[in-house]
Amino acid sequence: MIIVGFCVAPCVSTGQTAPAAANDQVRMDIFDWARAWESKDIDRYMAHYHPAFRSNGQDYNQWRQRKKDLFKQTGPIRVTISQVWVAMDQNAAVAKFLQKYKDSRASDVGEKTLELEKWDGQWKIISETWAPIAGAKPEPAAPEPSATTSEIRPPPPGKPALPASPARPAATGVSITDIQFRLSPEEETIIIEMTPYTVPSVFSLEGASPRVVIDIPGVQNWIGKSASTIDGRFIRRIRAHLHQKLGKLRIVLDLHPAENYKISRVAHPEASRYLLAISAVE
Repeated sequence: MIIVGFCVAPCVSTGQTAPAAANDQVRMDIFDWARAWESKDIDRYMAHYHPAFRSNGQDYNQWRQRKKDLFKQTGPIRVTISQVWVAMDQNAAVAKFLQKYKDSRASDVGEKTLELEKWDGQWKIISETWAPIAGAKPEPAAPEPSATTSEIRPPPPGKPALPASPARPAATGVSITDIQFRLSPEEETIIIEMTPYTVPSVFSLEGASPRVVIDIPGVQNWIGKSASTIDGRFIRRIRAHLHQKLGKLRIVLDLHPAENYKISRVAHPEASRYLLAISAVE
């Protein structure tokens, strides 16, 4: 059985989600990590890494030396991240996002996954992976600065950028600027930020494969991950697909069977944010 409720903020929720402050701190750390990368500040950059970090067979010291050498070899660096997705519990977090990288020699677009753990009271990256996104076209490499041209740097990514697209984004339509996932033992919440705000259509399907479907009309561009395994208490997987002919983004939450669910929906039109929380029926 699935029970659905809805309210427009401000309203009071009785469920307890993972602390928003912790989720926001992870996101702030990720954007500071990107800014440190852009500025080639090796000490500030490596301060975001766990002493036990390992990636592609490299430990913390090997990673530091490799990045230090690369910083000397490349010209200006531009790192843009968007569609940040964070799932976390008390001492561990996983962040996935779209990453666009460009320097004087190369550029690429892909999905970056950072695994973080609490160390000495701060979130630190303990593992890092990157995978290219099929169909995404990187921008041309940035030209080397010359004596007659000064370096032009983009503003630091204080907020998630608009979702990247292989083609030039349409001037009109709804843009999904961010999707977050918050996990707690009592409640699991998906948070969707969009510009401009529009009211999603939500319906549920029961049976052996229960799921909740969220349709967001007016979306023209989307290069997010098509499926992510969550394996939470309630949600086991999240799928997303852009129906270009219909002009809508469909997000499907695949639920674990043999549970009675309560769905709480909260609209924040002034913040262009939509929340959907799933908890057990008491």
